[in-house]
Amino acid sequence: MNKKGQFTDWILIVIIIFFICVSLLAVGFVITKFQLVVQTTALNQSQAAPAIIAGLSSLGSNGINQAFMILLSFSIIGLLISSFFVKYHTIWIFLAVIFAGVAVLLSAILANTYDSFVNANTDIANYASQFTAMNWVMQHLVGVVIGIVIISMILFFSRLDMGGQSNI
Repeated sequence: MNKKGQFTDWILIVIIIFFICVSLLAVGFVITKFQLVVQTTALNQSQAAPAIIAGLSSLGSNGINQAFMILLSFSIIGLLISSFFVKYHTIWIFLAVIFAGVAVLLSAILANTYDSFVNANTDIANYASQFTAMNWVMQHLVGVVIGIVIISMILFFSRLDMGGQSNI
């Protein structure tokens, strides 16, 4: 079975974006708690403590936001490249519209789940407010997914078959 450029990739990218956001938020929250332990215990007495605290601080704020944007960009670029290399006949557009609708519906559900997860605890809400890119993508996830689906559908159905066999 051919595994590149399927319509189900749109649903998969929505799940990947949600998983990346929640995972990076959890990792960053643990890093922040570990930094607090280093600052408030006997570990702060060593000479290496200021460097460790500064490294954890930059990793927790800048590193996670940049890692999210890199992973998101590579996921979207990979999806668009794989959709470019597949030829679909335009008769399959009804199936594409159904999967696009499922992807948009799933993105709305997961965006609301992320919002309720972030706002469930004040500590997590304060920590998550540092990540402007991650929060913006999750607040506008439906629009991002619609944009990805439109560009991907254009790439799916715009390729003309130049005398080869049909994919019906």
